[in-house]
Amino acid sequence: MKPTQPLKEREAEAAEMRALREAASAKGDAAIQAAKDKAEKIRKEMEAAHAEREKIDAAKRALALEMQQADEENQKAKAEAKAAEEEVKKAKALLKKKNEQAEKARKDALADIEKSKAEARKREAEAKAQREKDQKAAAKAKAEREAAAAAARAAAKKAHELQLAARKKRDEQMAAEHKKKLEAKKAAFEKLFKNVWTTGTTGTSRV
Repeated sequence: MKPTQPLKEREAEAAEMRALREAASAKGDAAIQAAKDKAEKIRKEMEAAHAEREKIDAAKRALALEMQQADEENQKAKAEAKAAEEEVKKAKALLKKKNEQAEKARKDALADIEKSKAEARKREAEAKAQREKDQKAAAKAKAEREAAAAAARAAAKKAHELQLAARKKRDEQMAAEHKKKLEAKKAAFEKLFKNVWTTGTTGTSRV
């Protein structure tokens, strides 16, 4: 299909046809020359119009190329922006994950610290209770040792006193028995030597 011609070009072609018809029907050289001059003028106008159309078409092609390049740049920019947006999303997701991990680590650390503190308090309480228990046991053992020592000392004193009393009694008994034996011996001696023994101040015999 023949492309639609611009209005100016169609008008120029119509005028050229009219001029040719006028030249064909003109009589005389002057009329023919005038028709030719007019046709030449119209031809030049048509060439100028054609050149203008070529210029316009070239401008259109250049504009289309620029628009295509601009569209390609726009698409490229959109793709880069989308890629950058995806990178930003990934970075945000990674940062969120890191923050969550850091928060979890912080909470775990705080929980461990609290647990350690609780265990330390428990151990301290147990140690305190054990110390108090040991102190009570030591005090009780000391009291029992002191009581046992006092009882032992009392028993030893009592045993010593009983031993002294027994020794005193035994000494008294031995002294009494010795005295009794001496008196018996004296009585026997006196009985035996009564006839030769004179009782005097010196108690000596007269033999």
